[in-house]
Amino acid sequence: MLKKLNELFDVTYGNKLDLNKMTLLPRLQGGINFVGRSSQNHGVSGTVAPLPNVQPYDAGVITVSLGGTKLLSSFVQEYPFYTAQNVAVLKPLVEMTFSEKIFMCLCIRHNRFRYSAFGREANRTLRELLVPDLSEFPNWIHEFSVGGYAKLAAQGFQLHWQSVLASEQATASKASMTKFTCPEYGQSTWAKPGARLICGECFGEGEENICFMLAEQQT
Repeated sequence: MLKKLNELFDVTYGNKLDLNKMTLLPRLQGGINFVGRSSQNHGVSGTVAPLPNVQPYDAGVITVSLGGTKLLSSFVQEYPFYTAQNVAVLKPLVEMTFSEKIFMCLCIRHNRFRYSAFGREANRTLRELLVPDLSEFPNWIHEFSVGGYAKLAAQGFQLHWQSVLASEQATASKASMTKFTCPEYGQSTWAKPGARLICGECFGEGEENICFMLAEQQT
């Protein structure tokens, strides 16, 4: 039995924030995960300073990219977070295990063929996307163990995202060429240190979504 996504989840359309207008702040200093449309790193583009009037989304919900070349990239977020534009947030209407949420992410991604980047995107139809009902999930989903990380977490282990501060980024490298990466789509290129580059993927979505590519820190 298939059900519409909004029959299983409360579907909202994120904070619609722009990373290049926010202050980068390492997680160890209180930074909040910033989830964009990237298909890498669980969609996390960096960590930013908390906004006084914007409540982060809770950990444990699912984020879905609604545009770009990797639309419908879906992840279970393990920490509180803000979102970029064109990112949906799915909160289960009934209790779901972590394994069930991961399987649902796979089901959502497998609908990618229905859409095209900068053409038919998922903004308008995500709520009506058909996915399996919980009763139709295969048995191995409930037998799958994710206890390895849970045991480490119980002992205090954490994964920390580190963002490069603007002052550090300006002096990241004195080499002749530096690698720049788009925080939204993960597109990379090489240029002289201090260059100000924008991503073609961001540009294709309209000026309001443009963000500058970030220089990688050299060690």
